[in-house]
Amino acid sequence: MIKRFILLLVLLSTPFLGKAQKETNKSPLSIKGVLGSRYISTHNRGELADFNALIGQGMLKASYKAKPWLKFSAQFNGVYIPFKDGLLRVDAATGSGPIYEGNLWNDRLMSGNTQFSLPVLNAELEFKSQFLTLGRFTKESPIINPEPWPFPNAMEGVWYENYSAESTSWQLGIIRRIAPRFSGAFEVVGESIGVGATGVDFDGNTAQYRGQIDAGLMLIANFQQQLNEKASMNLWNYFVPNVTNTFIAESKLHLADPAINISGMAIVQNRLGDGGNAVESLTYQRDDLALYLGLRLEKHLEKDVFQMNLSRISADGRLLLPREWGREPFYTFQRRTRVEGASDVWAIMLKWQRSWVTDKSLYRFFTSIGKNKMPLATDYPKNKYTLPSHVHWDASLRYQPIAGDGKITAEIYLAYRFLAEDIHTNYNVLINRADFVHVDIIFNYNF
Repeated sequence: MIKRFILLLVLLSTPFLGKAQKETNKSPLSIKGVLGSRYISTHNRGELADFNALIGQGMLKASYKAKPWLKFSAQFNGVYIPFKDGLLRVDAATGSGPIYEGNLWNDRLMSGNTQFSLPVLNAELEFKSQFLTLGRFTKESPIINPEPWPFPNAMEGVWYENYSAESTSWQLGIIRRIAPRFSGAFEVVGESIGVGATGVDFDGNTAQYRGQIDAGLMLIANFQQQLNEKASMNLWNYFVPNVTNTFIAESKLHLADPAINISGMAIVQNRLGDGGNAVESLTYQRDDLALYLGLRLEKHLEKDVFQMNLSRISADGRLLLPREWGREPFYTFQRRTRVEGASDVWAIMLKWQRSWVTDKSLYRFFTSIGKNKMPLATDYPKNKYTLPSHVHWDASLRYQPIAGDGKITAEIYLAYRFLAEDIHTNYNVLINRADFVHVDIIFNYNF
């Protein structure tokens, strides 16, 4: 895989490089990358097993501007896991393995210590503020986003963007295959659902829909408009034939007196056809309807940002946003905790972020605390991942020295989740879900 990637870069650049360097001092070939390491550890309560993982990861991306209207891009990602003990460990009392650390290990693909992905390989055409991307690519969107955990969520198909209007833009995507962040391997849309944890079915048994979802493509549409100096709206729609249609509407309002930003989000999800499979025990979406409402109040100061966030998933049905495709878009989202896959949820989250600069370094700090009131963990039709009600606190400090053009970054992330309901002695819904401490330490070198 590495040899093929290097050969690809050579093939893309060699025919044009000599000529281009004669015509301009600026090379049309751009290469950038990241080398890093990451340590993750989760310490569970009492005698429940603890888990940890140490990985090395890297990314190399090359772009070649062949013409003013034509660009080629390729990106290669790799992961190296030197020690597997913390990933293969199983708790004796519950039979559970790691959740967060396990996201770095794909037992279908990784028989050794390494895994690779080619998430980007495309041609991009540009014409008067319009862009057409063909091939493999990453795009930022509410449901499918390039969060690298450990690989970026990538799509394969056609993506069109139009920015020709002054205050309006729109995008259209026809997606045939997706590379989920847990595996990095491109799969047909339906096959990509369930690459990660599948949770439980309505009877509390392990869900069996992995590899059983009949969906050959996805259609994505986006429309954004700046209504005036104070207000904007952003609409997204994800249409997966025979599975679901998910519509997201977000509006933002900036008030000058008092200076505060107000955001609101609504998500409406409908079941299509048989929800993925005509056999009920193998289907992905069983509920006809799921609804989400979110509210955010945000205050910006010179160095600080304060937020209050509210979320409500109605009792109509489970809201299903495949975890393999990226982080969830809910306003109350915090790292290492998600309420996707549930219904009848109330959540509130407060967040403070501060950024500052010294003569030698850049710093960014944030901390947040949120409470997620979930259905009972044993109410399986409402709680796909058997997640108990909890209070989640986290904090992060990111450091970047100015010397060396800021190529080095380091971050430490801490989280503690408090159990907020009586689970009696059901440790199966406690391990990795509540009453644990989580540590994440990241070092990256950017070039």
